[in-house]
Amino acid sequence: MHIGLTAAVRFDEPSQRAIPVIGLYYLVSFTHKYGKGINVSVYKTPEEVIEAKPDLVGISSVTENMNIAIKWAEKFRDELDVPVIIGGDHISALPHTLPDVFDIGVIGEGEETFLELVELIKNDKNWRKSLEKIKGICFHREGKVEITGSRSLITPIEKIPFPRREKDVWGGFHYCFTSRGCPYHCTFCSPATIWKRYRPFPADYVVKEISEIFKHFDPYYIHFFDDLFIGDRKRISDLQRLFRKTGLHMKVPFGGHIRADLMDDSICEDLRRMNFVSGSFGAESGSDKILKFLKCGTTTVEMNQKAIDMCYKWGIQLNISFIIGTPGETEEDIKKTIDFIEKNRKKLIGIEIFIVLPYPGTPLWTLSKRKGLVSDNMDWEKFKTKAWFSDLEVDDDYLYINEDMDWTTFKKYIKIFQKIDADFNRNNKGIYENIEKSVKIS
Repeated sequence: MHIGLTAAVRFDEPSQRAIPVIGLYYLVSFTHKYGKGINVSVYKTPEEVIEAKPDLVGISSVTENMNIAIKWAEKFRDELDVPVIIGGDHISALPHTLPDVFDIGVIGEGEETFLELVELIKNDKNWRKSLEKIKGICFHREGKVEITGSRSLITPIEKIPFPRREKDVWGGFHYCFTSRGCPYHCTFCSPATIWKRYRPFPADYVVKEISEIFKHFDPYYIHFFDDLFIGDRKRISDLQRLFRKTGLHMKVPFGGHIRADLMDDSICEDLRRMNFVSGSFGAESGSDKILKFLKCGTTTVEMNQKAIDMCYKWGIQLNISFIIGTPGETEEDIKKTIDFIEKNRKKLIGIEIFIVLPYPGTPLWTLSKRKGLVSDNMDWEKFKTKAWFSDLEVDDDYLYINEDMDWTTFKKYIKIFQKIDADFNRNNKGIYENIEKSVKIS
């Protein structure tokens, strides 16, 4: 049985075009290890999928690309006439909205669920009648969307094999996940929708995966794309010891996502001992009032400042993200964010700016839905973002959810932040193009 996997992406968006969707490669490795008689391949475009003529197609999609996923699924229906499965953040948050063009949606952590589905379809001609036996899916039956019971998370987590990395996809830039989920529950973030809770891979598992990367590739940098790389303090200490024991700290620089309230001299020392030189975290706002809403009282402006100062002292280069347009944000609040950025201009190598969006599965989605600002069947194009905020085009139809600042005033501040973003990131703008160029075609 041949399965074709693809991710709905915006090919005009550098960050999506350049970086492979690693979740698909976990499906490949898991299915090949635990399944029998199943061949799984990942394709970049719908045309490649159609040319391969698979027996089943799987599409992964986030909310902003859901319209693309639907269009691709329609194309697969017309050209291939095979079952089409959808997975990813969006359908996991809104399984009851499964579009008719998809046969099945995979909810949450997908490896075991996907393998069970594939084996059912492979071995049972009447598989549609048995879908209710598989936990963690949604499907159509008699004009309704049926949702089966929730599936337990894969235990132990190290049962999951390393994602398959192929020469024509992975080049000099590599990233990996050393954990799943996040122990925090920010108002705007939705990792709990898929991962339910925070689960780190053991330190020895991480070291083996990185060693495997070096065995087959010649990376110039490895990024830990965890929602929170430093969520387990003891594991960071274990990692730095294993890095130094195996010599990984001598090979390439590393980077990843940290968190301001967890930073201290001890963890900075451990990070530097493993050659962790590039960090990022969400400072979000220069206003404590807005931070309390966004991060549920877990961080403050003072904590963010201390983290920046500490990373600067230890030589950890920082790229900080900020959110504007939060419900309750006033001009006073947004000016505090501008002041905070300018105050730290010399201590940051880059910034990311986002207009807050109420993604499905988040508390912000629930709040916005209650106010009638979003709905289960809205136009998902409204969640479209840009890797470079200064390139974002904002019109009067933008999904704006802050009732405490009128849209005309907010647009003025968008222009101000776009200028700040362009000034900060002038030397970083080619990063994704450089990642693409680093891919080795075998």
